[in-house]
Amino acid sequence: MDNNTEYKTSKIKIISANANSVRTTNKKKKLLELVSLAQAEIVLLQETNLQDDETIELRGFHTAAQQNRPLNKKKSGGGVLILVRNDIKVNKVDLKFPRSENVQCCSVQVGDVFVSNMYRAPKDRKFDDEDIEIFTQLRKIRKRHVLGGDLNLHIQWKNWTHQAKNSNRILELMNSEGFIQHIDEATKLRRVGIKGKKKSKIITNGGEDGNIIDVFISRDDGTVLNSRICPELELGRGKELSDHRIIMCDIRTYIQKPKKKTICVEDLKNARFQDFRSGLCAEDLTPKQNENISISNERIVDAIKRQWSSAVDTKTITFRNNKPVYELDGKTLKLKAQVQKLVRRYKKSGCPEEIKSQVRRAQKNLASAISRIVYKNNTKYLEKQCYSSKSIANYLKKFQEKNSEFGPLRQDNDPKGKEINSDVDSAEVMVEHFNRIYSARDDFTNDFTTEQNPPKMHDIIFTSGMVIQAIEKLGTTNASSEDKLKSIMLKKCKNEVAEPLAVLFQKVYDGAIYPDSWLKAIIVPIHKGGVVYDSRRYRPVSILPTMLKLYETIIHQECSDWVTNEEVWPIRKNFSAGWSKYQFAYLEKSSVEGNLLSHNLRIAEAAKYGLQLTTIYCDARAAFDVLSFRNIGRALVNLGMPKKLISGVLFGLSNRSIKVRVGQSVSRPVFPSSGIAQGSSFSGFLFNAAINSVFETAPEVICQKSGLPYVRIFGYADDLKVSYLTHNKEGFEIMKAHQKQLQTWANKNSYQIHPDKLVAIQNGESVINEQIKVGDAVVKVVQNHKDLGVIYSSKPLNFDTAWKTKIASVRSKAIDLRQKIVSRSITVLKRLWDCYLNSILIFAISCIGYPTEEQIKQILKIQKMFFMNAQICDQRCHKRIVGEKLCRSHTVPDPIDVTIVKRDLINFFKVLKDDIKIVEPYYSENTRDNLSNIELSRNTRNAVMTSSSYFKPTISERISEKDMNLFRYRTCGDLQRIPQAKRANVKTFCTFMKDPECHINERNLEPVIGGRKKNVLVGNFKIMADRGYGWETRKRHRKEMVPSVCGPVRR
Repeated sequence: MDNNTEYKTSKIKIISANANSVRTTNKKKKLLELVSLAQAEIVLLQETNLQDDETIELRGFHTAAQQNRPLNKKKSGGGVLILVRNDIKVNKVDLKFPRSENVQCCSVQVGDVFVSNMYRAPKDRKFDDEDIEIFTQLRKIRKRHVLGGDLNLHIQWKNWTHQAKNSNRILELMNSEGFIQHIDEATKLRRVGIKGKKKSKIITNGGEDGNIIDVFISRDDGTVLNSRICPELELGRGKELSDHRIIMCDIRTYIQKPKKKTICVEDLKNARFQDFRSGLCAEDLTPKQNENISISNERIVDAIKRQWSSAVDTKTITFRNNKPVYELDGKTLKLKAQVQKLVRRYKKSGCPEEIKSQVRRAQKNLASAISRIVYKNNTKYLEKQCYSSKSIANYLKKFQEKNSEFGPLRQDNDPKGKEINSDVDSAEVMVEHFNRIYSARDDFTNDFTTEQNPPKMHDIIFTSGMVIQAIEKLGTTNASSEDKLKSIMLKKCKNEVAEPLAVLFQKVYDGAIYPDSWLKAIIVPIHKGGVVYDSRRYRPVSILPTMLKLYETIIHQECSDWVTNEEVWPIRKNFSAGWSKYQFAYLEKSSVEGNLLSHNLRIAEAAKYGLQLTTIYCDARAAFDVLSFRNIGRALVNLGMPKKLISGVLFGLSNRSIKVRVGQSVSRPVFPSSGIAQGSSFSGFLFNAAINSVFETAPEVICQKSGLPYVRIFGYADDLKVSYLTHNKEGFEIMKAHQKQLQTWANKNSYQIHPDKLVAIQNGESVINEQIKVGDAVVKVVQNHKDLGVIYSSKPLNFDTAWKTKIASVRSKAIDLRQKIVSRSITVLKRLWDCYLNSILIFAISCIGYPTEEQIKQILKIQKMFFMNAQICDQRCHKRIVGEKLCRSHTVPDPIDVTIVKRDLINFFKVLKDDIKIVEPYYSENTRDNLSNIELSRNTRNAVMTSSSYFKPTISERISEKDMNLFRYRTCGDLQRIPQAKRANVKTFCTFMKDPECHINERNLEPVIGGRKKNVLVGNFKIMADRGYGWETRKRHRKEMVPSVCGPVRR
């Protein structure tokens, strides 16, 4: 039991409100203000009007239970929802109340009390069988229970009677068994017109008992306390959540309610690192000659941890778990008390209009104060804490339940199966699932024979310099495996431990045996999308021992240097040293954009000659986990790896154990029979080695009409796309033959092609119309397919769908962020834009080309909406230059049309500087022209060429739509306008893109301060021209720069 957790009788505050829809932004804002003012732990909402799987997210609360109304074509509305503060532990339960279009109900258990939230649709004061069933079920619940909600039952609650005769029996039983309805004032409001005026006013539906339709019902057992209507929560005229009064009560429950959470952290700020290093120097860390390798490793690890604990003290941090999300200040509490005082005075004095107007003014002032608290709280936190996409994501988690990242799982992955709530059981389910993925263990020896004759790599000699460089590459994460050794410990003593670790690693390498602690890994399930209850929707990511990561960092660097060394490898077609040119993952200068650009060049050439191009997309099932140890060893031999290294790697893979961690619980250990660990820096190298031979299966048959090879394979990790020319019978036969060869390779190399994910896109027409197969699996021909995040279509290089998808995603995300994050600070908004929205827009921009003018206008509108009424940063901002009105670091970003041009130009320059690897569509080696050899017949921004080869002589054909997507020809005009001195390297080039002297920044209006209080930034996202700026002016400026379509020419 947690020492800081109190188990005692506690009061839990509940409010119940008929929301009359929470789908609009305005209603969500009013709900947030209501919850902030009420300071309640549980919120019951009726008539949420949410549909299907919709829910609402409120910072500091999570949706504990929900039932949306089953809708048909004629009806809408209804629905109930229970929000619970994150520090209150509840369980969702089913109390068997009737559920239909007219009645929705959901329930939770809070300690030893059950709380239900019910909405019953109005039925013209009728009392039917469904109503009888509600009260019958209520009588059957013998445990402590509270039913709250909007029942729309016009019952005389004092004596439990109703005008319908069929209600007498059940209501008499309820009364005799001691049930109480705790609200004693009318709860229905109605708006009536004022005679002779256009205005209206809100009044209650009279004081009679029959108009109490929002209720709290329980047995007379002392569970419900302090029930009442709350006029102070009716936030001024126009601020009402709905036309119902808001009701509140306390419930008395025996609950686990931790008031304080205490954690111990290391006090690194006051750590004595010099003492730490001195203590290590006094230790004898060097492994002995005949000492067991595990003992040597443990001696070094124990010494580092021992000296660390003596030099780094711990400090205790205490958190108040039940602290309200938005704490009310003294001024707001006084306003709240004033409203309550005026309401009491209003009732006692016979409800005069004069006092009623005072109540309304006080409520309005209270609403304004609450809005200010919410705004200041969010802005202060975001400006201080949210400096990256990761920190913003952590902030957004405050809207969700704390454990929403994992599960809960369900038995047999069935949506109707039993829910698994225990972390221990969940960990066992996950470890069993991961263990089933592995393929059967194969028998192998370390005597592998090479299928080729690669150059032989020398044995690695470990030095202290290697160890220091590897330590510097380690991340700064605090994650640690079972050995509890953190990377920061090694970083603070790298010079002192470098020599002992070099000796240790040399012993490990020479003996090809790993220490016992290196073989134990912790698996953390990472959700990869889809439903959370399905164990198959989680990816295993390993937390490896720090010493193993350090060792693998060194051998990874040595192996990579060897395989990429062109001086020792013979020249082979389609290979760069030991690696295939067509693999674009885990290699230097390789990227998603390089993969897509290379594929685009092939599409463009095929379309130029009118040839059909069939691209088959292959996806492997659990690619990293099913690789056999024999295939890994054979792949390393084919790369010339030394025997000691291969033996050690295979020993580590075949003898490792894994445990799955869920929460604080860890599963039993299992021993993988295949695969490599996801989470190791060496895993990408091993996987590339295992599939490096797939690119050799492509035949070198050349199409005589175009000069293109009939088959080309592009890879990005386990995602393969195979591109075939299928315009004639020869091409189709080559494709069928290669598919058989590809399936044979997959069977031999443990690459399990997922038959359900085999799809193909066909660009162009062909005289052949036959079914496409890979092995026995039929390939489904589709019109659109997402390849590495970019939507390709059957129309060559037509990315209109891709842009529409991007714009829809950005619009939805922008609205969602502005709804969740209540802030007008330019600092906050710019961080949100850069981290979430701009990254969506510029992803793979060089591959999909420019959007249309209409699409640019749509994005500019989204930009303008997102930064509307943005306020300047504080005068004390540390990045503000003294004397300047505007902070240059915290201002509105460039308009999207300018951003696209800049990003496109930067990527073009990276390709020219070989910073992004792309592959030409032809086998012939095209020597890339130097930048100094390029000139333009005209300074053009969108000058393109109809050929995909580099820098051919000037042509006069009109620009075709597909050529606009070859980014390097769009940007040649802009490139020539950049001064030669600014083209020295990529870093200098990127810096100049932000310089006001850069021609791209012309016609780009500087933001100015406007607004009523002179603190609102007026940005440059204008649709129409304004004083020579804006979208229309920039468009005219571009047209003036394009007097012809001539492309670059060779000197």
